[in-house]
Amino acid sequence: MPTQEEHFITFTADGIGDLRMLKGDGSPKVTGGQGGWNVTQRPHRRGLTTWDGVDPYRMSIPVVFEGWPDVAGQEIRIGTLNRMASPVGDDEPPKIALSGVGIPSEMPKKNWVIESLEWGDNVLWDNQANGSMVRLRQDCVVNLLHYEDEDRVAFSKLSSAKPGGGAWPKHHIWRKGDTLRKLASQFYKNSKKWKKIADANNVRDPKSIKIGRVLRIPKP
Repeated sequence: MPTQEEHFITFTADGIGDLRMLKGDGSPKVTGGQGGWNVTQRPHRRGLTTWDGVDPYRMSIPVVFEGWPDVAGQEIRIGTLNRMASPVGDDEPPKIALSGVGIPSEMPKKNWVIESLEWGDNVLWDNQANGSMVRLRQDCVVNLLHYEDEDRVAFSKLSSAKPGGGAWPKHHIWRKGDTLRKLASQFYKNSKKWKKIADANNVRDPKSIKIGRVLRIPKP
């Protein structure tokens, strides 16, 4: 028979502490960490397969706040989960370590951040002695994103020098609104040289470039 402790999942957040919750219905679902293959269609030819790298791990964990073993309302504990998902002052939200039942053994146990919270409809309310309503039960799906410390450090070291400054090749992190013509104009002062950037990164369809991809900017 499973012990009582085997029903729980614990989140430990920097600066906040531990939050222990009942495991909800179903197992944690994991995405990311694999794949990364894209196929660019070419007229009258076989599609071109390229590997653009994988997304970081994402994991969705169903949890339940319930009056077991607590008999009081769950508002404070629900508020703690909201704090774990929120920025700390002007800083980013805290990193979270995971422990407890159902977490796949191959998944990292540290350096997760909460991407979103999906509050469910399975709610049980009750009146306190002062007449206010409190939740005795609330279900939620916690969507987590793995925080890649090493990759973030590598990104911070990428050259962001202005055109003409620093050594070639340079690098650029693709952002919303970018186009190859804009990059060519920025780095080469000539938008017509966009194909040089495309060829250096094996880009056949500029519309297929994903936000966050690091592009190599070759010497003009």
